[in-house]
Amino acid sequence: MAENHPEHPSATAFLIALSLISTLAAVESNLFSRNLSPSSLGLKKPEKLSHLHFYFHDVVTGKNVTAVRVSKAPTTTKSSPFGAAAVMDDPLTISPDIGSKLVGKAQGIYALASQTEASLLMAFNFAFVEGKYNGSNLSVLGRNPVFSGVREMPVIGGSGVFSFARGYAEARTHTFDLKTGNAVVEYNSNSIQTENLLFNSSFDVADGRYSLLMAYNFAFIKGKHNGSNLSVLGRNPVFSAVREMPVIGGSGVFRFARGDAEAKTHTFDLKTGI
Repeated sequence: MAENHPEHPSATAFLIALSLISTLAAVESNLFSRNLSPSSLGLKKPEKLSHLHFYFHDVVTGKNVTAVRVSKAPTTTKSSPFGAAAVMDDPLTISPDIGSKLVGKAQGIYALASQTEASLLMAFNFAFVEGKYNGSNLSVLGRNPVFSGVREMPVIGGSGVFSFARGYAEARTHTFDLKTGNAVVEYNSNSIQTENLLFNSSFDVADGRYSLLMAYNFAFIKGKHNGSNLSVLGRNPVFSAVREMPVIGGSGVFRFARGDAEAKTHTFDLKTGI
């Protein structure tokens, strides 16, 4: 992996008004929380099964690098890469040819998380740009033992037409260059989701240079929510007017939660970044 340290906007640089949607039991109706009817989110409709097939291009060497190493441990070496981490913005195409039709990007991080094998911890989003999926995302968090023939990673959430998604992504290495480290991986993604009737498929996808991978918890301290948390993992194209990120779990009164966090920038100072 090439050494590089691109600058990204800080996730704390934005004052965001957030509207939270949870699938849990009803909460108090006040300024902080309110009841929602499941039918208002389209949850009365039957769930749909979606299958997507595409190729993932991880380019770590050459002129058009799509993944860069951002950190490593003091003990990390070429022969023992444990502890190295990279950020990726990998093209997703309809065929193994990187010049074929682009259907999206895989944006996120991966890290060498095993001392004994080439096994990655992967936390990323499939950010789609094609057809009715334009502007929708699938969030993936899982273990990828890269030299296994077939690897499965959980789809833990989604946004847009993939709201409330759950499923798995199946990866098979198509080609891997031992000299450069560049790889083409075939993906088959199977997910179940509730159709989001409110989503606009002509959503304007923000410039990828200003898209954040967000992995964080809302830690609440008010009323019956005190000590409870909601966990979020998703893609945040910060200059889009409205962004959806999946709520993938929770604790306390939010156990077994899944839903969406909708973000709208309230104010942003270009000089200070606040």
